[in-house]
Amino acid sequence: MNDKNLVSIEWESSGYSVLKNLNSSVLGIFCEFIDNSLQSYREQKNEILKYDKNYQLKIDIDYIDGKEIIIRDNAGGINQKNFKRALKPANKPEDTTGYNEFGLGMKYAAVWISNEWELRSSAIGESVERSVLFDYDKVVSGNIKNLPFKEKHVRSDKHFTEVRLRSLESKHVSNWQWEYLRRKITYIYRNFIRTESSFYSNWKEDYVEFNVFGETLKWEEYNFLKEQWYEDRQIHFNDNKSIEWKFKFDWMPISYDEEVLNQDGEIEKRKSNIEISGFVGILPDGEHKGKNGFSLFRRGRVVEGIDKRVFPIDISGKSARSFKYIRLYGELHFRNVDISFDKTKLAINKETRDEIFTVISSLVKNVEFPEFPDKKFNFISQADKHRAKFSRPTAKKAIESIKIRQKTDLDIKAEEVLKNKVYDDDYEYKLLNSSKSEVEIIELPCDENSKIYIGNHEYQVILKFTEMDHQLYLIVDEKIEKKLIITIGMKHIIFQNNNELLKTPMFNHLVQFIKCIAISEVKASNGRDNAKDVRLAFNDYISLILN
Repeated sequence: MNDKNLVSIEWESSGYSVLKNLNSSVLGIFCEFIDNSLQSYREQKNEILKYDKNYQLKIDIDYIDGKEIIIRDNAGGINQKNFKRALKPANKPEDTTGYNEFGLGMKYAAVWISNEWELRSSAIGESVERSVLFDYDKVVSGNIKNLPFKEKHVRSDKHFTEVRLRSLESKHVSNWQWEYLRRKITYIYRNFIRTESSFYSNWKEDYVEFNVFGETLKWEEYNFLKEQWYEDRQIHFNDNKSIEWKFKFDWMPISYDEEVLNQDGEIEKRKSNIEISGFVGILPDGEHKGKNGFSLFRRGRVVEGIDKRVFPIDISGKSARSFKYIRLYGELHFRNVDISFDKTKLAINKETRDEIFTVISSLVKNVEFPEFPDKKFNFISQADKHRAKFSRPTAKKAIESIKIRQKTDLDIKAEEVLKNKVYDDDYEYKLLNSSKSEVEIIELPCDENSKIYIGNHEYQVILKFTEMDHQLYLIVDEKIEKKLIITIGMKHIIFQNNNELLKTPMFNHLVQFIKCIAISEVKASNGRDNAKDVRLAFNDYISLILN
């Protein structure tokens, strides 16, 4: 056969074995093929538009009868020059600024997921369709260096690339989930599917029609919270207009020190700039599941945050149960940064990452809105302090969920015991003395937020948590020192029977309720010392305490 009809695949056979056993995923493999299609479109877009002004890129992924995967696009195709080297491993493209920067994408992906694959392509402006068949077992066992390819005449305006993957690796494809793959491809390539263009215009790419396993992918934008600034809603709601809590920032450089090898083989530091852009938003009440956290982008597609979203401590905080962790989300786009081989990690060290997130945190703490020109707002505080409005259907559902429990014999016996109890000073004295033997778990540190006016006196409220089980809480009112000590029993039956109460924010609400009852008791004792005064004080203090 003429040498011109041979394509080089020269590599040590062990090299292909390495590709076969790399730690990858079906999702990552599909992304390699998609990236190749996007790069082909990027390089040949202008040429394609000369032939078809209404052209639109399409990428199709099909799975045929459990035996064959077909990836096809109508991008620019692989021209004669590139076809000759398309199958040669580790052959980096001349342009490494695109999506196939390592020169291994298609070869690695095809070998990893299949044992036989066929490549067919026709390049825009060339009247030739080329095809080649790669049989892994024959190539490795025979140490084959070149493969024959076929050519046939086609119209010069025909342009596509098709890869057929056969003899699939069962260990890689046996447990895959179509819906999962569709969802994740949509997530990663959302910038190519977006239809809403105003707010996301800084990052939106040319629209691409993705057809994956018979379904056209669509990206649904997440909503933003539309509510008043939380301080305007404290205790009583006012008439200040609502804000749509979204904020985007344009490209900006962040300098960092990079360690590189010089010509003498010595490590030296040099100044480099990473450019970042993106947005931060607050999710509406009840819409946070699977949406909170951040996605990190490079060259238009998601790199980090695919399976495990990113939660910067400076923005989201440490606790996964805090409101700011639950509600804050966004996209962060990066330029001038390298990427790992499998395209799952930006090459940014921890110190630089921390600096980037600190900068973004500072931005979102001082946001201006056109409707409030003289005021700056803190997104993180809003996410943390905002509370949902009253919803009649939600309240009704909660009420209907209350279960009416029938009295048991044990309940009746307990009532008999309580009936004869007298709550005198001696009774409380015994309780306080018995509680001293309880193991203390923690005492919350006191600060200005722990002080509250009860009548005309400013009290310091101290919260202690012990292993007390016979009482939910006890209080000590040190009237002279103006200290109110509240001890909460963490082994009480209310916690033993319901672990949900120990989760944030439920636990915090319960503690604040107990705190309010204790304060109300002190307030009542400083007045008429009438039993109903506790209720009156409780209703007055509860909005303040829970805010």
